[in-house]
Amino acid sequence: MNWDQMKLMDAIKGGQFRIGITGPPESGKSTLGETIGLRVQNTDNLLHLGWDAGIDEGVAWLSDPNLEVIEGAMLPYSLRRWLRANKTGAPLDRAIFLGGKFRKLSALQEGFGKAVRTVWEDIVPELEKRGVTVVDRGLVDPAEALFNDVFMIQI
Repeated sequence: MNWDQMKLMDAIKGGQFRIGITGPPESGKSTLGETIGLRVQNTDNLLHLGWDAGIDEGVAWLSDPNLEVIEGAMLPYSLRRWLRANKTGAPLDRAIFLGGKFRKLSALQEGFGKAVRTVWEDIVPELEKRGVTVVDRGLVDPAEALFNDVFMIQI
């Protein structure tokens, strides 16, 4: 890890830089989040709360100043709700969409992946307007994504 990468890691750990990772099922979100090696909140773990309550909890996570990395297929839904509730400000510094898939998906997963993409495309203009750097990627190796999408950042 070079000096700029260490500086970025310190900024993330200090709450000065927040990363969101989303995409359809099996696109490498959790793998990339774990590769970063920081405290990762996974919105998909909120499904046991029910759909609306899970999205609301994701909104609470986005409002947490100690958030480092948040990931999951539910993230665009929480981002959309956060943006509607907060007319100014940015929930993240960088939002990464991983569009590929590492495994064959069920019909249900395919349908959910399309819905995730639709919500993502709906919120990207507002994220960008608020200063969030948006990265939309296909299938990538997590190590490559870590270098290109996380560490190639000016802070």
